[in-house]
Amino acid sequence: MPYKTIDENNRAVEILQALAHQLRLQICVLLTEGSLSVSAICQQLNTPQHRVSQQLALLRASGLVAAEKQSRQVFYSIKDDQAKQIINIIIANKGAADEALGEVNTAPSETGENQKPAGVKRGSKSFEAGRFSEII
Repeated sequence: MPYKTIDENNRAVEILQALAHQLRLQICVLLTEGSLSVSAICQQLNTPQHRVSQQLALLRASGLVAAEKQSRQVFYSIKDDQAKQIINIIIANKGAADEALGEVNTAPSETGENQKPAGVKRGSKSFEAGRFSEII
């Protein structure tokens, strides 16, 4: 279902920009299942709290997540319905994304070597480990 207004299109772009970071995407995927505390997110992603908190602050600023303080803990949840829809589309299509990324990773060049997207160095950890199924 295409977005009908410029505002809806602009919001979709903002959401995609916010999700265009591996850790933010992983956090949002977790939050589609329900609200979680920072410590629960850290534990599930095996990531230090300072990194998770930094990304949660950016997600809050972009309006994707909401924070609710309960006693001494803060619980986060997806706030934006449009963001939920986009995240669910990403989750549902991660196999197709893996396949497309695999084709990019293994496409032979004119010299017979495998190509990588522009700006990605051969052997780059961010590209090799950046496959969707490893992210979400």
